Amino acid sequence: MGSMPRHREEEVSEIGTDDYKPDNHDESQPLLRSAPTENYHLSFSAAPSRADSFHIECPAPRAHNSTKVPSWHVIYKVSWTWELLGISLVYFVEGFLDMNYLAVQYFLKDTLQLSPAAAGYAETLIYLPWDLSILMGLTTDTLPLLGYHRKAYMLLVGLLGCCCQLLLLTTHSYLPAIVLLMTQNVCEAWTQVIADAVVVKLSQGQDQDVAAFYQALSWGTYTLGALMSGWVGGMLLGSTGPTGPFLVAAGGLFLDACCALLIHEHPEQARRAQRRAAQQRQRQKQRQQGKSGGWGWGISGVLAGGSS
Repeated sequence: MGSMPRHREEEVSEIGTDDYKPDNHDESQPLLRSAPTENYHLSFSAAPSRADSFHIECPAPRAHNSTKVPSWHVIYKVSWTWELLGISLVYFVEGFLDMNYLAVQYFLKDTLQLSPAAAGYAETLIYLPWDLSILMGLTTDTLPLLGYHRKAYMLLVGLLGCCCQLLLLTTHSYLPAIVLLMTQNVCEAWTQVIADAVVVKLSQGQDQDVAAFYQALSWGTYTLGALMSGWVGGMLLGSTGPTGPFLVAAGGLFLDACCALLIHEHPEQARRAQRRAAQQRQRQKQRQQGKSGGWGWGISGVLAGGSS
């Protein structure tokens, strides 16, 4: 019996960006070059019954994403509305009102003639409302004012804070000044809570890059206002005392009240009517599905009984 022919499989090389040149290559013929980004596996097999042959295993071509959208194209996806402009102005005013902090310190020391210990105790009471901002958010979410959860509250606290800042210009007693400053900080903190809630509402249902743009816009306008406050506040305080920063703060809170008119919000009664209509449509749809399901089961039972 003759022996079975043996086939041998020899791995020659792995070609990346180099050229494969066989021993009997004709110099007048071009070399076989491989693609610069793919790897080719080259092997040959030899058998006694046929001449040497080789084959090349090529990987599947890779799909390249050549239509990558630049990140700055997100500005075309943002809804540029009056509401967004109003909220941006609110954040700018919040940053600009940082000048009020230094003015309050001078007011406590020069106008009220407080000692450092008494001034520190007074500042603790004055800025306490900022630690209670979560209660303000719960109030606006659960208790509508005149049928609104955002617009009416911002209008009220803006006007109230403006009045408190103006009354401070004629106040020189300790207790009334502390009450007015606490109320003014309640209004300022409440305004920022409402602005944060509006930004969250604008971000709902949007792409991630659009929601991130809203956050960047709010922090950017706030930072711009804080930078302008540091540049203008010191000069204004040095030339006019606490009176100048207090007047500017009153104007800023009045601007917040005006921005409340730009917030797009439906009254609570209209939203309740919309929710009731949506619930009724959902119940009617469920009833129709239940009827169709009942007919289906009945027909199936009749067919099953007839076949038996």
